[in-house]
Amino acid sequence: MKALLVGTVIGLVAWGAACAPGAEVPAAPAIASLLKRHCGRCHTLPPPGQHSRSYLEEALAPHHERVHLTDEEWTQLIDYLAANRS
Repeated sequence: MKALLVGTVIGLVAWGAACAPGAEVPAAPAIASLLKRHCGRCHTLPPPGQHSRSYLEEALAPHHERVHLTDEEWTQLIDYLAANRS
């Protein structure tokens, strides 16, 4: 079930990138590149703000040790994906 959640979370990124045609796209932080390199090889990535911090922490927890990110990088990744979430 968690694999499905992670797939769903990561699967929504590409969709979000096309949501605002013609809109100016801000420069992505370095963590976005790391996310693409580490997660994007196997998953379609969700757009930042698509899911709540608590959802992301739970859904992505099984990957925390596997991806070999530092705790600081992991926190940045969660912060980036939860950005602008109301």
